[in-house]
Amino acid sequence: TTVYWNGNVYTNETGMADIRFQNNKQSSTFRITAEGISPTDGLITTKTKRIVTQKDFSIDAKMPLFVGCRDMVKIPVMLKNMTNKPLTAKLNIKTGKTLAVNFIYNSNAKDVIVPPNVSETVFVPFIVGDSVIDINFVIEATAGKHKAKIYRKTTIRQVNFPYHYTFSGRQMEYNTQFNLPEHISGTLNAEATVYAQVMDELFDGAES
Repeated sequence: TTVYWNGNVYTNETGMADIRFQNNKQSSTFRITAEGISPTDGLITTKTKRIVTQKDFSIDAKMPLFVGCRDMVKIPVMLKNMTNKPLTAKLNIKTGKTLAVNFIYNSNAKDVIVPPNVSETVFVPFIVGDSVIDINFVIEATAGKHKAKIYRKTTIRQVNFPYHYTFSGRQMEYNTQFNLPEHISGTLNAEATVYAQVMDELFDGAES
């Protein structure tokens, strides 16, 4: 996206020119390309330069893609202060799935002092529940007139490994009992495979 274009820029006697333009609201990298023709000898020249823009105050968070049921997770939230004065930021983290996430601290009362021109990292701990669902987080920080908001997402899922039970015998009818590990209602999936001959089991899955 082009944020500035001017086809009528004149340099002074030293070859310098002053241009001003308004950046967008996002932290980004811009490529500036200047092309010109000398008015005396008609020489053509071009020059490209990159500049990086940053907000005075911004936040970022590293959220895992997946978390296990009943896990305790610590989210690193980074608050970046690019001003020349220290900022006291109020950090607020919330989610619409209040029954699935239990924040260990009161997220509405987390004040963080960020020194000038540095980043401060705060670890936010929470415990997830037993529900296998997607969780959307809204992370906000306010420091005086500066405000920042980001959105992050993670998925709660089961991490139990499959349990395998094997039974063998020559009886035509056979009843057995076994204990299942603790699991969440509605998440159990069972599968039974019967091998009539021992060789069938040995070659199960082998390519013909």
